Amino acid sequence: MKNKILNFYIALTLLVGCFSCGSYYYAEEYSTNMSCDKFIKKLDKFKETYPQYKCTQTNDKGGTYEKGTYYYYSKSGGNIETSTRTDSSTFYSFYLHFSDIKADIHCVINVSTQNPNTSDSNCTVQLTGVTYSHNWASWKTINNFKEISREENKKIKRKFETEILQKLLH
Repeated sequence: MKNKILNFYIALTLLVGCFSCGSYYYAEEYSTNMSCDKFIKKLDKFKETYPQYKCTQTNDKGGTYEKGTYYYYSKSGGNIETSTRTDSSTFYSFYLHFSDIKADIHCVINVSTQNPNTSDSNCTVQLTGVTYSHNWASWKTINNFKEISREENKKIKRKFETEILQKLLH
């Protein structure tokens, strides 16, 4: 009986993984019980209240910036980024910084499945990766144990859940 239950959960986990959005197959998903627009507004306020979590980057002109980005896939194969949501927006991508461990994390929200005019929709946030440098090639994929150890994976997810999500969802 235990083997049947275990096999059921393994099959269910694999099946759910097949429906993860985009190329973030391994992402850890969190349900927010609020609309994506409301969550993104709370996220922006969170970053104002707790600036230590802002993940800033320097552009080619030496200026710094920090902002989540809406983007969609164009028919020509490239990503089109915009700072505001459009009817063709597919994802909202954002970064946060953990200064105590000198790590940046990447999260994605699939906004294409959400109606921006309803407040009762359920936004799902995906924690996708972590890096300890601003070298974009050094990202480790969350839940991909070929790239990240189970211990490190658990530590990053727990930090995200306790330091970020708990504050955003209450």
